[in-house]
Amino acid sequence: MGKANTTLTCVGDRGRIERYRYDNIAGSTLNDLYAAANYPGTPQFSAAMNVMGLPSTSGLNNFGQLVSAFISVPVSGNYRFNITGDDQTALFLSNNHDPANKQSTLAIVLAFSNMTEHNKYVFQSTANVYLQAGQYYYIEINQKQGTGTSQFDLFRQK
Repeated sequence: MGKANTTLTCVGDRGRIERYRYDNIAGSTLNDLYAAANYPGTPQFSAAMNVMGLPSTSGLNNFGQLVSAFISVPVSGNYRFNITGDDQTALFLSNNHDPANKQSTLAIVLAFSNMTEHNKYVFQSTANVYLQAGQYYYIEINQKQGTGTSQFDLFRQK
């Protein structure tokens, strides 16, 4: 995982996974997050992460997240991605290092899925995506939490 240098506020330095949290957004759908006045430019919280996932936690309600990074694969070929999450979680991938080129939603979780429920929803896994070794690709996860526990995870398979 890594990040290219950029002037975008929600994309950090290469070598980091960035997490941005947007608090006090009612509802449990990604549309609620996307309609929020502070999304994506003014998060209430940001932090670097070690992995593209967050274990199940409780105590914080009505928030959304944007997690972004750059990935580079060691071997060229077809890769598949799978996401799990609660409440709604979406995966985006650019065809290169530029966040502006991120494709429409590649995978989505429409409601709660446990971290190990990889096949609960038909659209939570991508089709094969060809990635070139050594090239960086922008990757982004959006997650919206209403109430209750919250979690998300990204998995990759060659």
